[in-house]
Amino acid sequence: MPQVQHKTCFRCNYEADTAESVCPRCGKSLKGSRNLRVRGGILIACGAFLIIFVSAIEVFLAYLYFGGVMQVPRADAAKTGMMMFLIFGLLAFIILFGIVSLINGIYMFKTGRRSLVLMWIMLGMVFLLIFGGAFITVFLK
Repeated sequence: MPQVQHKTCFRCNYEADTAESVCPRCGKSLKGSRNLRVRGGILIACGAFLIIFVSAIEVFLAYLYFGGVMQVPRADAAKTGMMMFLIFGLLAFIILFGIVSLINGIYMFKTGRRSLVLMWIMLGMVFLLIFGGAFITVFLK
């Protein structure tokens, strides 16, 4: 006999403590709290990886650019400065995405539930990254 646990439907947001595996509202499969804790652990790992790896890249680029290692001709200084500003902004945004991912993962891991607010924030950040990248590509031409 299946165990009763807290389950959630990702399609219609139905939540209940049940042993059923199919949502009674929409018929989609229910995700148990154990499944959500595993997903939370994956989000924690991905968020921590983004924060650490992208921070290291940003520190290395800052060392190259501001430490005088990278030589920029005077004629290209303004264009290079704008490009570095955009690169540092993009990397900072990716680090922020990693932080939100880490927070969302900790919440999921701790509670066994998902936060729709954090999920929508992450989805909004993805779209902002895509449209911002398209805008910057057009802007730099």
